[in-house]
Amino acid sequence: MPVSRLYCEGVYKGPDTRVLLRILDHTDVVPVGTKHGLARRTLGAKDIRKSVACLRDRDFDFDEDLS
Repeated sequence: MPVSRLYCEGVYKGPDTRVLLRILDHTDVVPVGTKHGLARRTLGAKDIRKSVACLRDRDFDFDEDLS
């Protein structure tokens, strides 16, 4: 399924965003900061746009599951 918007951890022009923008053509990559807002932001966007996804890289991820 094509994804028109991908939410990811990190900040604008951060390493995550830069890598994703290079490998994903025609996808709007939107950094949302920390992993704690990622699920809520993605689920809220799915109400407006159906082709939305998120990517959580799990580096430094030592706390309980957030899904």
